[in-house]
Amino acid sequence: RGAPVTVDAVFKPIEYTVRFVPNGPENDGETVSEEKTQRFVYDQPQRLLANEYAFPGMEFEGWTLTKDNEEEVTFEDRQRVSNLTTKDGETVTLTAVWGAAWYTITCNSYHGTVSVYPYDYATMNSPVTLTVTPDSGYHLDTLTWMETGKRSVHPIEPDEEEQYGFTMPASPVTVNGIFTPNTYTVHFDPGAEDGVSGSMEDQLFAYDEEQALTANVFTRDGYRFDRWFTGTEPDLLNPGTTYRDGETVLNLAEEGTVTLYAEWKKIPHDITVYPVADSEDVTHGTASAYPVKAGVGDTVTLRVTPDEGYQVSLILVITDDLDFFVPTEKEDGIY
Repeated sequence: RGAPVTVDAVFKPIEYTVRFVPNGPENDGETVSEEKTQRFVYDQPQRLLANEYAFPGMEFEGWTLTKDNEEEVTFEDRQRVSNLTTKDGETVTLTAVWGAAWYTITCNSYHGTVSVYPYDYATMNSPVTLTVTPDSGYHLDTLTWMETGKRSVHPIEPDEEEQYGFTMPASPVTVNGIFTPNTYTVHFDPGAEDGVSGSMEDQLFAYDEEQALTANVFTRDGYRFDRWFTGTEPDLLNPGTTYRDGETVLNLAEEGTVTLYAEWKKIPHDITVYPVADSEDVTHGTASAYPVKAGVGDTVTLRVTPDEGYQVSLILVITDDLDFFVPTEKEDGIY
């Protein structure tokens, strides 16, 4: 008709759907988690749904739009996005990207150390190797591991090569090592063969625990017990370690048997020195002894000096029970 025409066009933003694919491991042919979707309107940014998928031993890293490389992360979790397509009603697929989850390993121990080699974290199903080192005087009693938040305790036994380890679960782990003191034995030796009587049982000790030594019951003719010592022949330069009778001791050994030897002291006896005389009431010389007291087996030196005009006729050493003997002369006047 020749009249002007006005055309009004009304546009509305397209709508599309975002599909979240878990992309996780399969269980009996079916995915562990169900897929989720989210509606979007063009030019209206919004955050992606928070990831709720979870798979044992795996850690969520983000979402990918790339079909050829499912390890390339396009969007992070809950990232704000918009305009993922220009086609109305299209479904945009975001595929989850997963990486191996690393779980920490915490070791607890006392009187020894338990450590993880080479790192104190691991991924699910990976082998974990432990290094176990007891303190001196201790040994490993039990070694266990347990998952964080769970009550089940799993023992760790050594393999054929005496190595300790376990397979990492899909959670942090705590390893507990319990170390127990060693026991050792104290053997009592009389320290001599002649004139000794009595016997003593071995005594059991635990490392780091004080205990009194069993009181000595050995006896030796002509001697008195003095102390215990380590080593078979102590001397002034190398006396060894000594212990009093019944002394409370600690950590004489880390394990095995330690022998304590009895040390004896001679019982001193008085020595009577008789003068040189030609009759019961007249003396014609002098005699002296050194030492004036000595124990059984000690050497006693006698010095005999006659008066002028006299000579030694006879020297007798008489004991308390009236036994007597003639001493041996070493040099002039010395016996």
